[in-house]
Amino acid sequence: MPEKKITPQGQYDPLCWIWTALVSGLTFLRWWQPAEGTMQGDTLCIALGWFVALALLGWIGCRGTSWKLHWDGLSGSIVLLTGGHLLASGIVLLTSGDQRATLNLMWEWLAIAVSLPLLRLILSSPEMRREWTVVALAVVVTLSVYGWYQRAYVYPQLIADYQKVRVELDVAEKLALQDSGDGQSFQLRSKIQTLQSKLIKQGLQPHMLTGSSRASFEGRLLHSTEALGRFALANTFAGLLLVWFVVLGLLTFESIRPALFSRQSHLEEHATLRTSATPSMSNMLRWGILCVCLLPIGSALLLTKSRTGILATLAALGIWWIQQRISIRPRLRTALIWLGISVAVLTGVVAVVGMSGGLDRLVFAEAPKSLQYRLEYWWSTLRVIGEAPLTGVGPGQFRQHYLVHKLPQSSEEIADPHNLILDVWANGGIIAFLGLGWLILILIQRLLDTTVLKSMSQDLSATQHPVARLPSKENSVSRETPKISSPSAPRTGADERKGIEDLTTVLAELRGVFSPIRIGAVIGLLALWFLSGGDDTSLLVFAVCWAIGMAVFDFALAPDISYSSCWAVAACGLAIHLLGAGGIAMPAINQLLICLIVLRSTQIAMNRHPSTTDNFVKAIVKQEHSTKSDSQGVLPGVSFSSLPDSGTEFPIPADKSNGRRWALRQNRVFQISGWSSSIAIMLAGSLFAGAFVTGAQPNWLRTIALDQAEATASPQKREQLLHQAVAADSWSSEPWERLAANAFQKWQSAQRPDDRDFQHAVQAQQSAIDRNPLAYHGYRVLGEFYAARTRQTQSAEDRQRMVAAFQAAIARYPHHAELNAVAAANYLAAGEKDLAVETAKRALRQDDINHAASHTDKYLPGPLRIQMEQLASTFDKSNPSEM
Repeated sequence: MPEKKITPQGQYDPLCWIWTALVSGLTFLRWWQPAEGTMQGDTLCIALGWFVALALLGWIGCRGTSWKLHWDGLSGSIVLLTGGHLLASGIVLLTSGDQRATLNLMWEWLAIAVSLPLLRLILSSPEMRREWTVVALAVVVTLSVYGWYQRAYVYPQLIADYQKVRVELDVAEKLALQDSGDGQSFQLRSKIQTLQSKLIKQGLQPHMLTGSSRASFEGRLLHSTEALGRFALANTFAGLLLVWFVVLGLLTFESIRPALFSRQSHLEEHATLRTSATPSMSNMLRWGILCVCLLPIGSALLLTKSRTGILATLAALGIWWIQQRISIRPRLRTALIWLGISVAVLTGVVAVVGMSGGLDRLVFAEAPKSLQYRLEYWWSTLRVIGEAPLTGVGPGQFRQHYLVHKLPQSSEEIADPHNLILDVWANGGIIAFLGLGWLILILIQRLLDTTVLKSMSQDLSATQHPVARLPSKENSVSRETPKISSPSAPRTGADERKGIEDLTTVLAELRGVFSPIRIGAVIGLLALWFLSGGDDTSLLVFAVCWAIGMAVFDFALAPDISYSSCWAVAACGLAIHLLGAGGIAMPAINQLLICLIVLRSTQIAMNRHPSTTDNFVKAIVKQEHSTKSDSQGVLPGVSFSSLPDSGTEFPIPADKSNGRRWALRQNRVFQISGWSSSIAIMLAGSLFAGAFVTGAQPNWLRTIALDQAEATASPQKREQLLHQAVAADSWSSEPWERLAANAFQKWQSAQRPDDRDFQHAVQAQQSAIDRNPLAYHGYRVLGEFYAARTRQTQSAEDRQRMVAAFQAAIARYPHHAELNAVAAANYLAAGEKDLAVETAKRALRQDDINHAASHTDKYLPGPLRIQMEQLASTFDKSNPSEM
């Protein structure tokens, strides 16, 4: 087995560089892909990449570079969180439900679990943490500027393109209703299908082409000014922005703080990024760059109009303010000055965004209504949880279960509960809920952690049989924070002989302008451009702007980032945002939260001057134990002139006067090297094969076949391609729905309808229902099929099947005004007068509720409303006793 060994000249296994670049590209690629497409399998390629990264890490271990596997509270919480969702997924796959969505999300959750140890390795050294921060800030600034570009150019262009196709489609549909010629009708239907395909390519879902869903979409599109970045929802983009606004804001403040304080009186009490007390022109330029970069991020956050995002940002800054007041107790005058400056800057940014039209009064005026909507969502979600409190309904199944319990006055057919806790419990059951609770406790613990020096000064004075770690003398000159857990354990004599090096030591050398984290991130974006077919040229512009942003932040940020409190504060802000916005099931969001906690865990803040670390530690220890210490301090056998490495543990004498014991965190570290890495390779290979065979490959083949079917004008070729899509993905209902619609259109437009075409349409639609049995839409389409046939044949059997299909649809979404109205109209046409009148009254009641709640996208169309009123009045006249 070949082995590589790091030499003093910096030689290392080149696979380490490739692996680091791969992990970096996979991490930041999440921010360029619409996170909302996870359920549809749009991001499964990233999940496959994580499995490849795990296999490559195992191969690196086999080649002679060891790596560490940590097991602590964070690992346990992620295992529970993932395990709950996997158990719920297995139940769905063994029973019934939208199994395609469940499979896609199952592989994404497994990828998240695999990414945790890999991210811990990447972020374990201070050099890699700084590289990661530089890349992250550069991409967020780029996306923030793009958010303003969306408002100024992209939205007007999207509206113009949509309206052009929409007008043509409306005209064609009107002509199709008026024209009775079979040939002309077929041509119009082909044109209608082509125009509908164009709208779908623009981003519409099929259900958005007609009815209330169309009104809802047009209302959002024609009045949208929100910044979305590369996501599909403003709240998702707001979650990313608020995290890095808080991080950059706190890093900027901690960088400037030393020059603003007249004395360094709090050096021993708080963690900060120290620079010279007298600012130089270079420092002032750096500070100016950091402050300027805050503006696009903050203004884009306001431009998202995300109430939860703005509130979470203010809450995170408030948490930091309280933390600072408790830990450093600044002078009241200084605190008031900074509070005034912060309020003035925030007011100015809000004013600029407001004058530009990006922020209107409705954002704040409708906040109570938004809270009311969320309370309605949460109440219905509790009823969903009541269906399966132990196992959950399964990933990707929430909407179908929610619509059954949706309150009549609720506004949307939401896909998640808009709440972090309810989301996890409803989808992953009690196991995932416990994992989330554990993760939140870890986050709170990280937030409440004080600085290392303050903890040491307390622990050294009142502990019993503890263990402490001090920084190495070699690391003191690099201004690096001392670590409670060692980034690289000392090598033993056996490792020296075998040539085994620790991966963390290798990664610490991979920094600079051409570091793998930077190169891998940009390559990942270029790979996305290539996979998209090279059509999205904006990705190339993003890559250039991203590279420029990395160079800027590389200059502006200090050589080390020792202020770790910002990570915990930002993570708290993101968690608060998710409590009102939801989205924890999106890998881009949950991975960001995990990264923030990992960053806080691997970097314990310490406030010190780079050149006086050892003397400062000695001063603290001697001050606390001046009556006990000898020439070597309170640590017997340890000389301060030769401090051990940060991974070395040594006992601290117990203070018998204090009964408390120092509670150590449980953190087991398993050293993986040699043939033991083969386990990682086998695990990664199994995960990759499973995800590729059941997830990525069927999704890709199905998408290609469906796109080709939409583009062709030949009915025979379209049907052939639809059959290919069905064969490619047996789990998805979409190909069957398209096949059913194609067969029904063929039957309906034929001069002499062939009953076999209708049977094919019904069989295909039933196959679609079998793959998503809890969705109401499939039964509605089936009912419309039988309603059309009943009007031709007047068959009692067809009438019964039509009624059964519509009743099944209404049972799955009882408070849908349009669904009830369509069912009532078809009941009446089929001669089911009593059932039609009863359903019409239910539709009118729901429509009245929608009008009272101002849900304009759910109003019944005028002609349909009049028809329902006529049905209800006929019933009242014929039954005066019920008036």
